[in-house]
Parts: sequence; structure tokens; C-alpha cells
Amino acid sequence: MRKTSINQAITMQGSYKNADFHNSIFLSEIPTGVKFSACNFKGCQFPMLYLDENEFTNCVFTHCNFSKSIWNQVKFDNCWFIKCSIEEDYDMSNVFFYDCIIVDTVFDNKPNKLSPLDDDTIKFNKCKITNSLFDQYCLDSSVFRSCVIKGTEFSDCSMNRVEIENTNIVSSNFNKLKISNNKWNSVRFKECIWEDIKLYDYNKFSNVILMETTVKNCEGDINSLQDLLVSPYRINMDSDFTNIVVKPNTHDTGTLQKAPTQIHKSINSKIPHRYISEGL
Repeated sequence: MRKTSINQAITMQGSYKNADFHNSIFLSEIPTGVKFSACNFKGCQFPMLYLDENEFTNCVFTHCNFSKSIWNQVKFDNCWFIKCSIEEDYDMSNVFFYDCIIVDTVFDNKPNKLSPLDDDTIKFNKCKITNSLFDQYCLDSSVFRSCVIKGTEFSDCSMNRVEIENTNIVSSNFNKLKISNNKWNSVRFKECIWEDIKLYDYNKFSNVILMETTVKNCEGDINSLQDLLVSPYRINMDSDFTNIVVKPNTHDTGTLQKAPTQIHKSINSKIPHRYISEGL
């Protein structure tokens, strides 16, 4: 590995290959289009760094801090993120993770700095995400395709227009999520916990399997709950459902309206009684 100084890192042009960035602090903008291949970033800090149309291939990030950095059209191909912190107060737009390994990494941003709904914010394709945390993170318009997610927590995240396809999610927690206009196809949840989830507005779930999964305090409109909970694929899962609250559809206004709790007979009749602790 070739070691690169901070000054060289800041003024780099073109492409970098087999470079070793150790305990470096990137304080300036990396020029648009710069590519990194087989580089090692260890203990690096990227405060307020602007990444624009940069590509990282076969790179390893260990104990790196991307605090308040801005990513636009950035691609990570076959990269490793180990014990990193990706904290942003600004937009992350069109960021692509392909065939990446993400371990013990925190994704965090402030709720008042969410990206616009019509932007693609982040895409994971063939990634393995393990023991990581998405905390108050904006996942609007994001895509998880052919991924494996294990031991990961999604807490108080915004999930509008999210697509999840051919993905296995194991031993992960989903807490205080707002899910609307999602499309989930061929998704398997095993030994997961869903708690305080709100499902509204045109969610489409197909081939979704919940195995040994606990669903508590789940609230949503009748269409979303029927597609998710009253699916023929759901019957073989031995899961536990507690306090499922059905509310009227809110498609006309696009906002959650206060309404009395309603128990819809079609859901009540189709979910086997042995799966229901209370509420239905």
C-alpha cells in the first residue's frame, strides 16, 4: 500500500489506486469524478466533505466518520464499511452501494433535514448489512435489492416510496417507522421485531413472509394491513401479533387523520386466532 498525505488527498486529481489513507482528515472538496480503486481508509474523517460523481471500487473504510458530508451521485462497488459513522445534515442523493459489506455502521441524520420525496436518496444492491443502525434516517425513495440484512435496527426512520425486493432480513428491529407508498416483493423477515409501525397510503406487499416475527402496536389503513398480514404466504410463520389497529384509508388528504379505532372483519377472519395475542 502506498501512503498518501492529507495535502495530497485534498489536491488529488484523476484516479487513485492502492492508496493507504490512515488517520487522514479530508477538509476540502474532492474534485468531481475522482475514482478510488483498492484504497484503504482507516480512522479517517470527512467533515463537511462534498462528494460529487465519485466512484469507490474495492475500497475498505474502517472507523471512518462522514459527519455532515454531502454525497451526490456517488458509487461504492464491492466496498467494506466497518464501524463507520455516516451522519448527515444535508441531502444524500443518488448514492449507490453495490455488492458492499456494511458492518457495525451507523446511518444517522436530523429529521428536519430530510431529502425531498422525489429524489432517489440511496440504493443498496446485493449488499450485506450486519449489526448496523439506521437512526432517524431518511430512506425516502431508497431501494434494497437482493440484500441480506442481519442484526440491524431501523429506528424512527422515514420510509416513503421505498422498494425492497428479493431481500432477507434476520434478527433485526424496526421501531417507530412511518411507511407509505412502499413496494415490497419477495421479502422474508425472520426473528424480527416490528414495534410502533405506521403503514399508510398505497403500500404494495407481495410474497412477504414473516417468520417467527413479533408485530406490536402496528397501525395502518385497511389496504396496507390486508396486503401485509392477510397474505397466503404469511400462514406458515408462527409469529405473534399484538394490538393491530386498523384505521380508514387516508388517500384523499395524504395525511393521517384522527379516527376511532376500528377492527375490520376481513382481517379478523383471515388471521388465524393462534397468532393473535390481543387487539384483533
